[in-house]
This record gives sequence, C-alpha cells and structure tokens, in this order.
Amino acid sequence: MQIQHINLPNHISLTSAPQKDITNLVLNYDHQRLTIKEGVSYTLIPISQIIFISADSNYSTLYLVNGKKIMTSKTLKVWEDKINHPFFIRCHRSYLVNVKYIDHIYKKNNSIDIMNHIIPMSRDRKKAIVHWIK
Repeated sequence: MQIQHINLPNHISLTSAPQKDITNLVLNYDHQRLTIKEGVSYTLIPISQIIFISADSNYSTLYLVNGKKIMTSKTLKVWEDKINHPFFIRCHRSYLVNVKYIDHIYKKNNSIDIMNHIIPMSRDRKKAIVHWIK
C-alpha cells in the first residue's frame, strides 16, 4: 500500500492511504451532525447542510441549504472547533464557509459568492481559499 501526503485547507494535512482518507472525509461530512439548542428543544443538523456561519460578537448565525437561519449564543470559534472538517474554511474573522457551496470567488474585491450571499474574504486567507477551489 502506497502512502500519500494529502494537503487540505486550513493547513490540515493527513498522511495515510489516500482512498481510505477520502472515503472517511466524505463519510464524516455526510454523517457528522451538530446539536443546536432552539428554545426548549435540540435540533440535529448535518454539517453538509450548513452553507456558512457568520459571527456577530458572541453570537453566530448558521445559514442552511433549506434557507433557514439559526441564531446561537456560541462564538464562531466554538463552531469551528466543533465542526473541525476540511470543507469548512475560515475566510474572514466573522465567517466560516463550506467550500462545497462556493459559487464564485471575486479576487478584486476579496469576496465569495455562496448561494447569492456575498461574504468578505480576508486578504491573508484568499490564497488558501483559491488554492482549495482549484
């Protein structure tokens, strides 16, 4: 079995058998779920359904594929640590995006179009995002 080094976004790297790692990444992406408290109940959301997460101080809003927005009292850093998946990139101090939903990257004005949401992209993270998309 040949060992291959795979570079992933957010400076994550894996060293292992390539097919097994790719399969595990996809399975993890499709099956990993977040538990979100909404009032007196909890909702389980697959991370594959999250388009992006925006932050506003100590609150975050999750934007889902079905158009639903969920505001939480957790910081973006908490969500970034909980998700901890290479398909999610911190493109700006206030945004964590799912690269699977990126439609366009606008290099001139440092922004990303994700399902008709224009999201700012910091200059220092632009290179990693463009590299991931290529």
